[in-house]
Amino acid sequence: MKKTLFLLLTIAFSIVKISAQDVIYKNNGDSIVAIVTKITDTEVSYKYNGEELINEISPNELRKIKYQSGRIQKFPYVTKIINKNLDADKYIIVYNNTADDLKLTVIGIQKEMGSEVTFPQNIIPAKTQGVQLGLGVRKGWLDHFSSFIFKVEGNKNDIVVNGYTDNNCLYVYIDNVYTVPSTQNTLIYENHGEFKDDFKIYNHTNNTLEINFYAVVNGGMKIIAKSRLLEPNDYHYKIRTNVDNKTIFQFIIEITQGTYNNVYFEVKDDDLFITFE
Repeated sequence: MKKTLFLLLTIAFSIVKISAQDVIYKNNGDSIVAIVTKITDTEVSYKYNGEELINEISPNELRKIKYQSGRIQKFPYVTKIINKNLDADKYIIVYNNTADDLKLTVIGIQKEMGSEVTFPQNIIPAKTQGVQLGLGVRKGWLDHFSSFIFKVEGNKNDIVVNGYTDNNCLYVYIDNVYTVPSTQNTLIYENHGEFKDDFKIYNHTNNTLEINFYAVVNGGMKIIAKSRLLEPNDYHYKIRTNVDNKTIFQFIIEITQGTYNNVYFEVKDDDLFITFE
């Protein structure tokens, strides 16, 4: 009887110990269940249950941490957008589709030296469309930067930030993160301005895949195609999205039938290729 009681207490203690951990949520949708040991401006240190090895990750990769106490710590959302043909006399224009007033800091990466220039912070009111950023730079200077880092603070809910160049201006959209009804066997591709044209998918497996396609665009999530069947070694050369593809923040791909070992995302000449193997 004593042995049984001791065994039950040991199992119960182990379950409590395993469950009493922190959850680190990354910007790409992944999460890490571990114990956070230290946080600085440049790194978050953590270790896995039962291990002494300390792992480190940049706060710029993180969305939030939910501690075992229930407290949630949010991090500024940080993303990089490549400067593609931003003319010298044009602007960065921001759309805030969230219900929060947001603090936006822009950091430019100079083409020649690779050094960073931090511009004055902007306040973007909730539900604001088409705000021209006041960056405090002289006309003709924005084309000196190869890319821009956008750091967003003040959001109460999870967000996604994306942008694209059109009419020689850089348009940046801030939107809430959307989810599909079922998260089982779901893939997410975040478009950071690389994909603008066609969306092509290949099935290199030996079984039929049934797939639902969603696109997160300015203002919400749209269904692209439901129950699209991909036969073995088949491909769809072009999936019509019925939206302007360069405005898509995310593709959400839900596999409802069939199995695969690996999936690869690749952008070539502004086209997005998705291959299942």
